[in-house]
Amino acid sequence: MNVRSCVCLGAFLLMYVVTSYAQIIVREVPEVRDTLIVEDTFRYEGQWPEGEGVLYDIDRGMIFGHFSGAVPQGYCTAYLIDGGRYQGEMKEGKENGYGHYFSKSGKIFVGKFENDRAHGVDTLYYPDGRVFIGVVVKGRELDYGEKYECIPTHLEGKKPVFVERDLSEEQRTWLAENHYVAPLFKGQPSSSGAFTRWVNAKVKYPKELRSDGRQGAVQVRFFVEPDGSIKDVEVLKCDHESFAEETVRVITSSPKWTPGYRGGKPVRVYYDFTVNFLQRY
Repeated sequence: MNVRSCVCLGAFLLMYVVTSYAQIIVREVPEVRDTLIVEDTFRYEGQWPEGEGVLYDIDRGMIFGHFSGAVPQGYCTAYLIDGGRYQGEMKEGKENGYGHYFSKSGKIFVGKFENDRAHGVDTLYYPDGRVFIGVVVKGRELDYGEKYECIPTHLEGKKPVFVERDLSEEQRTWLAENHYVAPLFKGQPSSSGAFTRWVNAKVKYPKELRSDGRQGAVQVRFFVEPDGSIKDVEVLKCDHESFAEETVRVITSSPKWTPGYRGGKPVRVYYDFTVNFLQRY
């Protein structure tokens, strides 16, 4: 190739690069504008299609931070309806990534989160001063880790503190009106396993199925009414009709719960619940 050819080729390559770069610039980020979106259960105020904003969701809480299409996507601060607080990464609208969760009971989770639950190797600070560093699965700590009666030396000065935002009077009112307290079974939340243990103690394996040793499960939905009674038990899925009948019998015989509350008023709350049937010999 002679010198002229090299020069021409170089000029062509340069023109191609410049042209391609110009095309990329033309198709860059769409215009960001302030937007208000109102639905039955939520309201979004902020930049669109992507940027900073605040989401008012009566099923989640009040969330400040970065959004994409009105969905939390990035670093956010969340005032949850049950009184908990979260600061950290969110993806697809859920707590995913590294963050800090401050429960209403005073427990603090620090570490990885997956689908709104602490999940991975996390650090837990208890209200009484104890510390746990170890494995947490779906928000529950396992017996794999280190336990301390007080903050260990290497964590001194590292206990996180929730960074409050300067909420307006309207925002404080919204949080108060939508504050949610979950129903309690014998004084315990559903997450404690108290209702599961009660059901397991009451349920009986159907006599007509003992001969073939059948096993199975039943998934039901039931409602805790504003007066604490259990109503409208619906079978969503079952492996045998006899299993379903026994499950409905036991759940409808449940003693009254302490009802759930929203904004200080008792409300109707539903639960999805699964009962497993294993024949005992």
